[in-house]
Parts: sequence; C-alpha cells; structure tokens
Amino acid sequence: MLQNVSERQPLASICHRVQPVEVDGFQVVHFSNYMRWFSGAMMSAFETHGLGPGRFSDGQVEIRVG
Repeated sequence: MLQNVSERQPLASICHRVQPVEVDGFQVVHFSNYMRWFSGAMMSAFETHGLGPGRFSDGQVEIRVG
C-alpha cells in the first residue's frame, strides 16, 4: 500500500551552512554547488540506512554522482 506523501519520513536529514566561497559577487549561491550538496546528502542517507559506497561494488547497483 502506498503512503501519502505527507506521511512519509525523510531518508536522512543534513544541515549545511552556505560558505562564502559558494556565492558569487551578488551573494547568490552558484548552481555548481548543488551537485556536491546532493552527493553529500545521498551518502548521508545511505549511511543512515547502513549502506555505504562499498555495498554497491558487487555489480548489482551502480550510482555515480558527478
């Protein structure tokens, strides 16, 4: 049975404070940082559930983050 989206719990929760080197001259976060942040969040979610990068080395699943 599918859960309502509002009833779902997040896989993991992380907090990141934007650093001065991550913004441009107008104090706007540059889009090139998003992929790095996503990668960190994804790894945090995997680790929260007992899955690490080595877990996927059996050839069954491959996840690449650029």
